Amino acid sequence: AAPKPILCLVCEEVLLKKTDSVLAESIISKLIRYLRWILSHFDPNHRGLHSWRNQDESITLEISKPELATADLTALLLNEIECFERILLITETESEMPKDLLTMQNQLKSNLKNLFWNHDKQDFSNAFIRGEPTSIKGYNSILPMLCNTFIHNLRTIMLERLKNGEIKDNSINVSTW
Repeated sequence: AAPKPILCLVCEEVLLKKTDSVLAESIISKLIRYLRWILSHFDPNHRGLHSWRNQDESITLEISKPELATADLTALLLNEIECFERILLITETESEMPKDLLTMQNQLKSNLKNLFWNHDKQDFSNAFIRGEPTSIKGYNSILPMLCNTFIHNLRTIMLERLKNGEIKDNSINVSTW
């Protein structure tokens, strides 16, 4: 099983506390390799649709079907690229985001907006098992709100639905928002 895609997030937090541009520069190439590997791991056929490879990787134990493409995984991968982008800003060199990662970032944003957003339910409950559409509920459909480049009007809709009690799940406690 692959680790949860949060390595760039952790690195960014450490670098924000230490503000060490030398350390940031020393990990850039390693993070690029990691990003390319993790993106390839969750999409080995390079179809542009990332899916959980086995049940030990998924965030929610109830959702454990292999090859299940969900909005939460897409959001985590997008967040990793966004964190890496902010790490590049910490370095004192003129490092640029590799073109393949920029392309993937745009693909992930497009997937969130066009594939996973369920217009009828007004959430990210659309999912795909081996390319076939299905639906999920719970925490997985809310996680994309954590992305910084999230489409803001969708975030507002989701927050209103949480406040009004429309989205209910044992794992969601509105008071923690």
